[in-house]
Amino acid sequence: MAILSLELRDFKNYGQLRLEFCADLNGMAGPNGAGKTNILDALYYLCTTKGYFNGTEQYNFRHGTDLMQLKGLIALKGYDYQAEIRVAKGKKKELLINKARENKLSEYVGKFPVVIIAPDDNQIILGGSEERRRLLDSGLCQADSTYTDQLLRYNKILQQRNALLKQIADSDQRQDSLLDTIDEMLAGLAQNIYQQRKEFCNSYSSIAAEVYQRISGAAEAASIQYHSHLDEYPLEIWLKKNRDKDILLQRTTKGVHLDDLDLQLDGHPVKKVGSQGQQKTFVVALKMGLYALLKDRKNLYPALLLDDIFEKFDEERVSRLFEWLGDGHKGQIFISDTHPERLEAFMSGSGRPYQLFQVNNGEVYEKRR
Repeated sequence: MAILSLELRDFKNYGQLRLEFCADLNGMAGPNGAGKTNILDALYYLCTTKGYFNGTEQYNFRHGTDLMQLKGLIALKGYDYQAEIRVAKGKKKELLINKARENKLSEYVGKFPVVIIAPDDNQIILGGSEERRRLLDSGLCQADSTYTDQLLRYNKILQQRNALLKQIADSDQRQDSLLDTIDEMLAGLAQNIYQQRKEFCNSYSSIAAEVYQRISGAAEAASIQYHSHLDEYPLEIWLKKNRDKDILLQRTTKGVHLDDLDLQLDGHPVKKVGSQGQQKTFVVALKMGLYALLKDRKNLYPALLLDDIFEKFDEERVSRLFEWLGDGHKGQIFISDTHPERLEAFMSGSGRPYQLFQVNNGEVYEKRR
């Protein structure tokens, strides 16, 4: 897969922008705050229908505007696809492939797989469980459209259940029959999500451990352990057992929406025992594990976005990362860096075709191809 072009209208700091890329290495060089990361975020948005850096949609619009548009020409398995996303404030997103509207999110997400590595990804280790679920779901949603549908339905029914719990608590009137119906639907979806996450993590742990070993060159062993309330009981038992507690707290206290990943080095939490270098390496191993799994499941190379990778890693570890990718790697890579000379030296030394862009104050021009 290769993203051949990108067009933006009123996305973040860009009013209008059109770029054409090569199918191998593409570098974005420029000072901090110039807009390099916004280009990578736009590529991620085009592939996944949402930005990576802002969970709140309103911050993706250029200031003072209420309509944004992203378009791209994407080569995939011998065909070219025109992907387009239109977003108006207060309205449902329009997703189009070759000008045909995609009515379901699952019909779009996963068609153009992508993995991003960014400086703030250390929150996967240091932050709450929602950060690790986000990581897991980003891989599974792109790997399997049925998972996307089930996760969306689970979250919708979960919201309905929580709203009903609040209503019951406020009115002090039980609605057990309605809760029974909601709980049955929620439990069925939870079991499917649980099984898919569990199977995914069985492969994910071994691949991430291999990447960690290759990049770090160290002796410690990395591992990922998936934890869920459903390890102990099916969700229907938890919901029945905790119903009174859930009404009191006005929220669902058990379920796959609280799943977590236990990230360890030599059997100890990397959050507690890992140095900054070990934690950074672990994060990259987690992301490249997703990359490898998506490559195998989709039978293509996902787009790989590396945001300020040289700030996260020394050049030796970046070189080891590319060595792990292998000499025969044919996937498209986008790299941003604050030092044009360093970035160009690295790309020219890779032996692969590359394209270098200079980014300054929202203006982008091709420096070398």
